[in-house]
Amino acid sequence: MPHFQQGHWTGSQRSLNHPDRKAVVTSKDLEKRFEMASGPVILASLAEKGSRQTLRWTQDFLEREEAAYLFRGTLSDLATFENGRQPPGEHFKPFFFNKPGGRPGFCFPRCNAPKILGYGGLPGPDNQPDHGTLRTHRRGITPVGNSCVELGLKIKTTKTKAVHFGSQTPRSPLKLQDTNINWVNSFPYLGIWLDSQLTFKKHVAATKERAKSRIRILRIMTGFQEGTNYDVLRTFYVQAIRSLIDYGAPCLSLTSATQASALETVQNEALRIMAGESRWTRTNILHLETNTPPIRTRLTALTISHFTKFFRHA
Repeated sequence: MPHFQQGHWTGSQRSLNHPDRKAVVTSKDLEKRFEMASGPVILASLAEKGSRQTLRWTQDFLEREEAAYLFRGTLSDLATFENGRQPPGEHFKPFFFNKPGGRPGFCFPRCNAPKILGYGGLPGPDNQPDHGTLRTHRRGITPVGNSCVELGLKIKTTKTKAVHFGSQTPRSPLKLQDTNINWVNSFPYLGIWLDSQLTFKKHVAATKERAKSRIRILRIMTGFQEGTNYDVLRTFYVQAIRSLIDYGAPCLSLTSATQASALETVQNEALRIMAGESRWTRTNILHLETNTPPIRTRLTALTISHFTKFFRHA
């Protein structure tokens, strides 16, 4: 499995960074996320598609401020939103990006090459690597911007960024709503920093900084009166520090040895505080005493688990 994992990810990197078909990703920022979406426009689009159940479900959301949910084949009773308020625009996302049944591009226009990946601030479109990707991206980004205007969504063009994966050469301007989009070498998506070469160096650096701030809290906890006991310290470490590394496991597991060593240093510092060991304690003894595997071992195990679940439900 590790060999397949390595080969699968390496193939993905080669595909994105291929010299003849470099992918372009645009990360758009919506003002107030989806709260400004136009209900009548979405309802009209749903009615045109002939989605009766979806249309009724949306009407309950917009007019009665209530909804029922289907879970494992069981339909719940209608429930009214607390304090008479709807979730801030979240109920519109399924209609923007995916229609029930798996057909994409419900309200946004369908393009041949670009793919729309919807989450929160609307990243996308994301081009499938092909020849003339940048040119294709220009053709696809304009209809998406026009659809946002029609739906009542306002894109913050000043905060919209674009990344050209696998490219270090200067890029020609990319415009959205008559505003030039800034080209960047990296941007955050779902808490993961993606750089143009997919090295994840910036994500490792960001993870280290966040972990170090929590390690300081861990050190402070050992000074309360006689100090917090080991079980409490370990719980804090697992939930507040190790969880930062676990979250990006599929990406971090394939970083360079130097990047993995940097994360290992951060973990060892936390383990020494947790176990009350000195700085010269050998790391293998430290891992044995705290029952904690090395970073690389844990990242590989988590990644294999992710792949297993993915193919099991694919």
